[in-house]
Amino acid sequence: MTTKKQPRTPLTLTIFRLIFKVGSPLMPDAMASLALKLWCTPPKYPMPAFERACVKKAKVGFIEVGHLKIRTFSWGEGPAVLFIHGWGGRGSQASYFVEALNQAGFRVVSIDLPAHGESVGSKTAAPEMVLVLQDVVKQIDGLHSVITHSVGGLLLSYLDRSALEIKSIAFISPPASIAKAVVHFAKDLLQLPPTVNQRFLGIIDALLSKAGLGRFSLLDQAPRITQPVLIVIDENDDVTPLDDAKDIASKIKQCTFCQTEGLGHRRILRDKTTIERVVEFVSQNS
Repeated sequence: MTTKKQPRTPLTLTIFRLIFKVGSPLMPDAMASLALKLWCTPPKYPMPAFERACVKKAKVGFIEVGHLKIRTFSWGEGPAVLFIHGWGGRGSQASYFVEALNQAGFRVVSIDLPAHGESVGSKTAAPEMVLVLQDVVKQIDGLHSVITHSVGGLLLSYLDRSALEIKSIAFISPPASIAKAVVHFAKDLLQLPPTVNQRFLGIIDALLSKAGLGRFSLLDQAPRITQPVLIVIDENDDVTPLDDAKDIASKIKQCTFCQTEGLGHRRILRDKTTIERVVEFVSQNS
């Protein structure tokens, strides 16, 4: 009988855990601030060849949102479908939906959120990303529908609904709330001592409350969504719990729920069947 080999802990994470272990008794406030800095720094990954090729066919540019310079992408003509990527994602992930949506008569629009992709900054947080998206949707002519991945769904649910007159929403792998992610990050990844963990969670709560985002929960916002909604999630998603998506679906008035197998949290964006489902759903709700 063979045992499953556990993945090796990255050296960087091991070093940070040691820093928090040694520094927390001496400088708990400084350690909480360091945890916040790490939390607000999204990882960046290389753009795959398919996305690079698709971006070459896009109309690309930058828009100014306050002091931020935000990268924009647009493919095709017609009513606009906005793609909102998740934490550590990028606007070019919309590439997998471009051909099918263009053929269905839609224009595809996406952006790199602050501190993601080619947009300005190295750190960001939910309040800033929501403000950027709020400004972006006002600048999109003929916005028809929105497709989100992961945390992108949380961001969408907190936009001003008076400025968001859309016909349908497709949530892919949507988390129920930011609370679970914060606890996992602090307790499981960084292994913060209790005193620092308490300070860190307090800072996050204060930032969200100050921005009017409260608990930042898609589950809380779901009953207020009036558009038809499609939710797609893989049963083995290693980032968003399957039950999160099911709970969200149960709170939405008009919701179609689809469960996939063997795609995980990221490969689901490239899955042909998922793409067909999303495009069909958007087309049917015109």
